[in-house]
Amino acid sequence: MQVTEHITAIIGKKLEGQATTEELEQLQLWLNSGMGNTQEYDQLVKIWMESPRVLTLPAFDTAAAWAKVDGSIRANTGATPVRSISLYSRRIAVAAAIIIIAGAGWRLYTQNHPRWQAFQALAANHSLQLPDGSVVELRKGSKLEYPAAFDKAERTVRLSGEAFFRVQHYEHQPFRINTAHSQIEVLGTSFLVRSEETLDEVVVAAGKVSVADKSKSSNRVVLEAGQKVVLEQDRFREDKVTDANYLAWKTGLLEFRATPLVKAIEDISHYYGTPLSLAEGQDAASKSTITLRFENEPFESVLEELKQVTGLQVKKENGKIVLYQK
Repeated sequence: MQVTEHITAIIGKKLEGQATTEELEQLQLWLNSGMGNTQEYDQLVKIWMESPRVLTLPAFDTAAAWAKVDGSIRANTGATPVRSISLYSRRIAVAAAIIIIAGAGWRLYTQNHPRWQAFQALAANHSLQLPDGSVVELRKGSKLEYPAAFDKAERTVRLSGEAFFRVQHYEHQPFRINTAHSQIEVLGTSFLVRSEETLDEVVVAAGKVSVADKSKSSNRVVLEAGQKVVLEQDRFREDKVTDANYLAWKTGLLEFRATPLVKAIEDISHYYGTPLSLAEGQDAASKSTITLRFENEPFESVLEELKQVTGLQVKKENGKIVLYQK
């Protein structure tokens, strides 16, 4: 079996001590799959070990690498190879050059682009401190990806799900959050980001935040404390923050004070992660308001209180829970 570019890249990473467990398993499978693979691997390792000068060049010189590799091969054979050997040696040389380039390139890349790591809040909400001292509170089920050390020019993370950020202020090192739909940029503030399949929502508690549509960077809004925006289908919907229910998943508290019933139902649905809505044709109920307070109450208790306060009934319809007037 021939040495593929993928395998040579893995060999280069292994020799640099950068190969993952999965890559090492792939390499072992390749070694076990053919009689000649071990010999080719040993030859490549030998060439690698005999080429330390090339790896330490300040700027990689491809011609010098070829000369070094060819010289190593000739030294190992002790003579100028005949044509049949030359073809084989040239293939080894190509693979070895790929390894050297991949190894040196990988080292330079990792020096300038630190490895990313991921954390997912599986069992419960989780608080996480980033390398710059910023704190992220992840909602259960959410995932954050971030580098082990931030780049000097910027601090970038990736979010899937929902999280509350308290960002350290560094004037010349902006903090950016990438989601599926948008890029959020701040200098120092606290705010919530919710990223779902069809929409993004940003709620600012303090400071100032810029939110840009990934599909059209010119489509951008700037939010200040007490403002929020929803990005859905390439359109921004801005509004004022009228309560703290957007943090209910953190505090366990849902509080409604003369709140429109439609808005209260939306907040309850989001907090419990359960589809809940008014049935169609409930015009009178949709215009009503409620004043209620729930603190760490089970969903069934909340539904019961809603029924008592509104006079509505509850039923399941098409996999959703709906409130309706008899």
